[in-house]
Amino acid sequence: MHRRKMTLEIDIGDNAVDRIEYLELEILAQDICGQAARKYLASLQDDVA
Repeated sequence: MHRRKMTLEIDIGDNAVDRIEYLELEILAQDICGQAARKYLASLQDDVA
């Protein structure tokens, strides 16, 4: 199985995440999982092209 390494840069202010619940909300608000999925799919497309 081929492995891919992705690097995501995320800007989250310390004052916005003083509790773990707020970190979870910030991750959802910035659609970080969606960003990772799109980046992964883009790398797959690059391999096919």
